[in-house]
This record gives sequence, C-alpha cells and structure tokens, in this order.
Amino acid sequence: MFSPLLRSKIRPARSLVLWAASLSLTLNSCSILPDAPAPAPPKASATTNIELPEVIVTPMPTTPGYDPVSISPGGGSGGDGGGTPTSGGGGSGGGSGSGSGTGAKVAALEAKYRERMSAAERLIYDSMSLLQKFQYLTNGEQAETYTEQTYSGASLEGGNGDAYRHAYFSGMNAHDLGNALTKRLSDAHEDNPKNNPLSKDMDIKNSDAGLQINSLLSSSRSDSDLRNAVTLWLDNGYLTIIENNKQVPSHP
Repeated sequence: MFSPLLRSKIRPARSLVLWAASLSLTLNSCSILPDAPAPAPPKASATTNIELPEVIVTPMPTTPGYDPVSISPGGGSGGDGGGTPTSGGGGSGGGSGSGSGTGAKVAALEAKYRERMSAAERLIYDSMSLLQKFQYLTNGEQAETYTEQTYSGASLEGGNGDAYRHAYFSGMNAHDLGNALTKRLSDAHEDNPKNNPLSKDMDIKNSDAGLQINSLLSSSRSDSDLRNAVTLWLDNGYLTIIENNKQVPSHP
C-alpha cells in the first residue's frame, strides 16, 4: 500500500507514539491523585445562592476481604475482662469486656467525644462492636491531635486544617471500618442542626475525599503514607476550603 520510502518514515513515528503511550500509562499507575482534574471554579447554586464547586463523588469500593459487619460485638461473658477487643473477655465468670484495657480506653474517649456526636451518629455508634468503637474514637483523637500540631488555629475552621482533619479521619476509618460504615458515620456526624450549611457541605466533601484517598493506597499502607497522600491532595486542590464565605479548592 505504501512505498518503501514512506514505510520507513511511518515506522519510527509509530514507535514514538507507542513509547509515549506506554510512558503515560506507567506514570498514571504510580499516581495517587485522581484522574479527573481539580475541582472547577465555583459557580452559583440556584437553590441555596451559595457558590459551590462542582465536585463529583463516585461510589467507593469496599476494602477487599474485609466485612465490618462480621466483627463480633464487644462485651461477652469474660470473668476478669480479659481477652481480645472483639471478644470482650474470656472465661465463664461474670463481668464484661469493658474492664479490659480497650474498654477503659473507649470509656475515656467516649467521655471526651460522645457529646460532640450528632443523635444520628450516636445511634450508629451504639450498634458498633467494642473494637469498632475503639478504632473510631482513637482515629478521631489521632486526626484531631495531628492536625492541631500541624496547622494553625485559624485554618482549623473552614481552612486547610479543617479540610485535612476530615480527609485524614475518613481515610483512617475507611481502612479500619470499611467504606460503607465510614460513609454512614461521617454523613451522620454532619447531621446537626447547629451546623452551618456551607461548612457541613465542605466537611462531607472532604470526608468523601478521604474515602477516595484510602481506596488509591495499598491495604498495607502506613499511617505516614495516608498523611502524605492527604497533604498531596490538599496542595493540589482536591480538598475543599472556605474563603470569603465561598467554597473554593484547597491550596498550599
């Protein structure tokens, strides 16, 4: 079909195209940033008159091989409160697993955080196993402590610190509790009539981003890996903050 001279020119060009495509695929597979571009500039909402960025939240896959519903409830019939967090204790005597180290830690954290839960969130929380409660509360404490140590006070309300805390907390919960339970808890937490609608929407978006970040990381990832990934998303505009009473993409 083509002359020998034309074929000799086509082959190098075709090889160059294939090499470029292969390089692009390799780079994309190593990225923990989403394939979609950063959120678009804010536009006015016809229903709320609040300028909101266009953010598409896709359904998150559950962690392979992990079913949070299968975790047995805490408590049990342990005599001295020993045993694992999921069993709540062993033996045939009276008492409950709340006497264990895990139960004591949960009780201490509940005294700190339970009043900050919404009514809907408490209903979900009360149905969880001792281990799930332990993971949820310790993750919350860790997210709060790390964020306050890393970001200034002003940014903790509507700024980068606020966005980071929600994404980091959600990412930890997705790893430990699964995406479905994490989504229920994070949405329920924002179901508080005292919440500013603009802040509530921002918090939900950043919690959803934490689910996405966790899904892009290996199941064996370290906590440092998660923190670094959240920072990367924050610096590249994939989280949401509030400036001048408007939601805008995050920035360094």
